[in-house]
Amino acid sequence: MTTVGTLRIGNRKIRYTVQLTDTRHAHLRFNDDANLKVTLPKWSHIDAREILQKKRQWLEKTLHRLVNSRKVLDEKKLLFKGVEYGFRVTKAKKNSIEIKNQTMLIGLDSKTDLRQLVKDWMTTETRKYTNNRIKYYGRKLGLDVRDIKITKGKKWGHCTRDRRLVFNWQLIALPKKLADYVILHEISHLSEFSHNNRFNTRLFSLCPDFKEREDALGHILPVQT
Repeated sequence: MTTVGTLRIGNRKIRYTVQLTDTRHAHLRFNDDANLKVTLPKWSHIDAREILQKKRQWLEKTLHRLVNSRKVLDEKKLLFKGVEYGFRVTKAKKNSIEIKNQTMLIGLDSKTDLRQLVKDWMTTETRKYTNNRIKYYGRKLGLDVRDIKITKGKKWGHCTRDRRLVFNWQLIALPKKLADYVILHEISHLSEFSHNNRFNTRLFSLCPDFKEREDALGHILPVQT
Protein backbone atom coordinates (compact mmCIF):
# COMPACT_ATOMS: atom_id res chain seq x y z
CA MET A 1 0.00 0.00 0.00
CA THR A 2 1.37 3.39 -1.01
CA THR A 3 0.12 6.87 -0.13
CA VAL A 4 1.28 10.21 -1.48
CA GLY A 5 1.62 13.62 0.14
CA THR A 6 3.48 16.92 -0.07
CA LEU A 7 5.74 18.69 2.39
CA ARG A 8 7.18 22.20 2.41
CA ILE A 9 10.84 22.49 3.34
CA GLY A 10 12.09 26.05 3.26
CA ASN A 11 10.83 27.56 0.01
CA ARG A 12 10.53 24.18 -1.72
CA LYS A 13 7.46 21.99 -1.91
CA ILE A 14 8.46 18.34 -2.20
CA ARG A 15 6.43 15.26 -2.97
CA TYR A 16 6.70 12.22 -0.73
CA THR A 17 5.37 8.67 -0.91
CA VAL A 18 4.72 6.40 2.05
CA GLN A 19 5.09 2.67 1.51
CA LEU A 20 4.36 -0.09 4.04
CA THR A 21 6.72 -3.07 3.79
CA ASP A 22 8.25 -5.87 5.86
CA THR A 23 11.03 -3.57 7.05
CA ARG A 24 11.69 -3.48 10.80
CA HIS A 25 12.39 0.26 10.97
CA ALA A 26 11.26 3.49 9.35
CA HIS A 27 13.46 4.77 6.50
CA LEU A 28 13.60 8.15 4.74
CA ARG A 29 15.34 8.56 1.38
CA PHE A 30 15.44 11.26 -1.30
CA ASN A 31 15.66 10.09 -4.90
CA ASP A 32 17.58 11.86 -7.67
CA ASP A 33 14.59 14.15 -8.38
CA ALA A 34 14.48 15.39 -4.75
CA ASN A 35 11.27 13.48 -4.07
CA LEU A 36 11.13 11.69 -0.73
CA LYS A 37 10.35 8.02 -0.13
CA VAL A 38 9.16 7.02 3.34
CA THR A 39 9.22 3.30 4.13
CA LEU A 40 7.40 2.10 7.26
CA PRO A 41 6.86 -1.33 8.86
CA LYS A 42 3.45 -2.53 7.72
CA TRP A 43 2.62 -3.91 11.15
CA SER A 44 3.20 -0.61 12.97
CA HIS A 45 0.95 2.37 13.63
CA ILE A 46 3.65 4.98 12.99
CA ASP A 47 2.36 8.28 11.67
CA ALA A 48 4.49 9.34 8.69
CA ARG A 49 3.74 13.02 9.29
CA GLU A 50 5.04 12.72 12.85
CA ILE A 51 8.30 11.19 11.61
CA LEU A 52 8.69 13.92 8.99
CA GLN A 53 8.26 16.57 11.68
CA LYS A 54 10.83 14.93 13.97
CA LYS A 55 13.31 14.58 11.10
CA ARG A 56 12.78 18.08 9.71
CA GLN A 57 16.31 19.24 10.50
CA TRP A 58 17.78 16.21 8.73
CA LEU A 59 15.39 16.72 5.80
CA GLU A 60 16.41 20.36 5.42
CA LYS A 61 20.12 19.54 5.55
CA THR A 62 19.85 16.58 3.15
CA LEU A 63 17.66 18.42 0.67
CA HIS A 64 20.03 21.40 0.63
CA ARG A 65 22.96 19.09 -0.10
CA LEU A 66 20.99 17.31 -2.83
CA VAL A 67 19.88 20.50 -4.57
CA ASN A 68 23.31 22.13 -4.38
CA SER A 69 25.41 19.12 -5.37
CA ARG A 70 26.73 17.93 -8.70
CA LYS A 71 25.20 14.71 -9.98
CA VAL A 72 27.14 12.00 -11.75
CA LEU A 73 24.33 11.48 -14.24
CA ASP A 74 21.04 13.15 -15.10
CA GLU A 75 18.92 13.56 -18.25
CA LYS A 76 21.29 16.09 -19.81
CA LYS A 77 24.85 15.48 -18.64
CA LEU A 78 27.38 12.98 -17.34
CA LEU A 79 30.24 13.70 -14.95
CA PHE A 80 33.54 12.13 -16.01
CA LYS A 81 36.90 12.87 -14.36
CA GLY A 82 35.38 15.98 -12.80
CA VAL A 83 34.10 17.44 -16.09
CA GLU A 84 30.39 17.67 -16.91
CA TYR A 85 29.73 16.52 -20.46
CA GLY A 86 26.51 16.96 -22.34
CA PHE A 87 25.70 13.81 -24.23
CA ARG A 88 24.08 12.95 -27.52
CA VAL A 89 22.58 9.52 -28.07
CA THR A 90 22.23 8.05 -31.55
CA LYS A 91 21.08 4.66 -32.76
CA ALA A 92 23.94 2.38 -33.74
CA LYS A 93 24.69 -1.22 -34.60
CA LYS A 94 27.39 -1.33 -31.94
CA ASN A 95 27.44 0.34 -28.52
CA SER A 96 30.10 3.01 -28.10
CA ILE A 97 31.01 6.06 -26.03
CA GLU A 98 33.35 8.74 -27.35
CA ILE A 99 34.22 12.20 -26.03
CA LYS A 100 34.52 14.89 -28.67
CA ASN A 101 34.47 18.67 -28.28
CA GLN A 102 33.08 18.63 -24.73
CA THR A 103 30.27 16.31 -25.81
CA MET A 104 29.87 12.63 -25.03
CA LEU A 105 28.76 10.81 -28.17
CA ILE A 106 26.88 7.64 -27.27
CA GLY A 107 26.03 5.02 -29.87
CA LEU A 108 23.28 2.78 -28.57
CA ASP A 109 21.90 -0.37 -30.16
CA SER A 110 18.23 -1.30 -29.91
CA LYS A 111 18.77 -3.92 -27.20
CA THR A 112 20.76 -1.91 -24.66
CA ASP A 113 19.58 0.37 -21.88
CA LEU A 114 21.39 3.74 -21.78
CA ARG A 115 22.10 3.63 -18.06
CA GLN A 116 23.44 0.09 -18.29
CA LEU A 117 25.78 1.09 -21.11
CA VAL A 118 27.05 4.08 -19.09
CA LYS A 119 27.48 1.87 -16.02
CA ASP A 120 29.44 -0.78 -17.94
CA TRP A 121 31.67 1.87 -19.53
CA MET A 122 32.33 3.70 -16.25
CA THR A 123 33.01 0.40 -14.48
CA THR A 124 35.72 -0.37 -17.02
CA GLU A 125 37.21 3.13 -16.75
CA THR A 126 37.13 3.00 -12.93
CA ARG A 127 38.84 -0.39 -12.92
CA LYS A 128 41.64 0.89 -15.16
CA TYR A 129 42.10 4.01 -13.04
CA THR A 130 42.12 2.27 -9.65
CA ASN A 131 44.48 -0.47 -10.87
CA ASN A 132 46.95 2.10 -12.18
CA ARG A 133 46.82 4.33 -9.11
CA ILE A 134 47.12 1.49 -6.62
CA LYS A 135 50.09 0.08 -8.54
CA TYR A 136 51.65 3.54 -8.30
CA TYR A 137 50.98 3.89 -4.57
CA GLY A 138 51.95 0.26 -4.00
CA ARG A 139 55.43 0.87 -5.42
CA LYS A 140 55.75 4.16 -3.58
CA LEU A 141 54.55 2.95 -0.19
CA GLY A 142 55.41 -0.75 -0.27
CA LEU A 143 51.78 -1.87 -0.05
CA ASP A 144 50.35 -5.34 -0.27
CA VAL A 145 46.84 -5.15 -1.70
CA ARG A 146 45.20 -8.57 -1.97
CA ASP A 147 42.49 -7.66 -4.44
CA ILE A 148 40.62 -4.73 -6.02
CA LYS A 149 36.91 -4.96 -6.75
CA ILE A 150 34.61 -2.56 -8.57
CA THR A 151 30.98 -2.76 -7.51
CA LYS A 152 27.84 -0.79 -6.76
CA GLY A 153 27.24 0.59 -3.31
CA LYS A 154 26.39 3.65 -1.27
CA LYS A 155 30.04 4.40 -0.46
CA TRP A 156 32.74 5.56 -2.85
CA GLY A 157 35.01 2.87 -1.46
CA HIS A 158 35.76 0.58 1.45
CA CYS A 159 38.43 -1.81 2.69
CA THR A 160 37.68 -5.32 3.95
CA ARG A 161 39.45 -6.98 6.87
CA ASP A 162 41.16 -9.40 4.50
CA ARG A 163 42.85 -6.46 2.72
CA ARG A 164 40.58 -6.19 -0.30
CA LEU A 165 39.88 -2.72 -1.66
CA VAL A 166 36.38 -2.14 -3.04
CA PHE A 167 35.43 0.93 -5.09
CA ASN A 168 32.19 2.33 -6.47
CA TRP A 169 31.90 1.97 -10.26
CA GLN A 170 31.26 5.73 -10.44
CA LEU A 171 34.66 6.67 -8.98
CA ILE A 172 35.88 7.73 -12.44
CA ALA A 173 33.28 10.53 -12.37
CA LEU A 174 35.30 12.35 -9.71
CA PRO A 175 38.07 14.87 -10.31
CA LYS A 176 41.48 13.19 -9.99
CA LYS A 177 42.13 14.91 -6.67
CA LEU A 178 38.97 13.43 -5.13
CA ALA A 179 39.31 10.01 -6.75
CA ASP A 180 42.84 9.78 -5.36
CA TYR A 181 41.54 10.84 -1.95
CA VAL A 182 39.11 7.90 -1.94
CA ILE A 183 41.94 5.54 -2.90
CA LEU A 184 44.28 6.96 -0.25
CA HIS A 185 41.52 6.75 2.34
CA GLU A 186 41.07 3.04 1.69
CA ILE A 187 44.82 2.45 1.48
CA SER A 188 45.11 3.97 4.97
CA HIS A 189 42.75 1.28 6.24
CA LEU A 190 45.38 -1.31 5.35
CA SER A 191 47.35 0.07 8.30
CA GLU A 192 44.42 0.90 10.59
CA PHE A 193 40.96 -0.52 10.01
CA SER A 194 39.04 1.82 12.35
CA HIS A 195 38.48 5.55 11.96
CA ASN A 196 40.55 6.51 14.98
CA ASN A 197 43.45 8.88 15.65
CA ARG A 198 45.99 6.44 14.23
CA PHE A 199 43.97 6.23 11.02
CA ASN A 200 43.72 10.02 10.75
CA THR A 201 47.47 10.35 11.31
CA ARG A 202 48.17 7.81 8.58
CA LEU A 203 45.76 9.47 6.14
CA PHE A 204 47.20 12.91 6.93
CA SER A 205 50.70 11.66 6.10
CA LEU A 206 49.46 10.58 2.66
CA CYS A 207 46.97 13.38 2.04
CA PRO A 208 47.48 16.46 4.28
CA ASP A 209 44.36 18.23 2.94
CA PHE A 210 42.10 15.18 3.36
CA LYS A 211 39.49 17.16 5.33
CA GLU A 212 38.99 19.60 2.44
CA ARG A 213 38.83 16.77 -0.08
CA GLU A 214 36.34 14.88 2.08
CA ASP A 215 34.11 17.95 2.27
CA ALA A 216 34.27 18.44 -1.51
CA LEU A 217 33.40 14.77 -2.04
CA GLY A 218 30.19 15.28 -0.08
CA HIS A 219 28.94 17.64 -2.80
CA ILE A 220 28.99 15.05 -5.58
CA LEU A 221 26.04 12.66 -5.74
CA PRO A 222 26.47 9.21 -7.28
CA VAL A 223 23.66 7.57 -9.21
CA GLN A 224 21.42 5.52 -6.91
CA THR A 225 21.60 1.86 -7.95
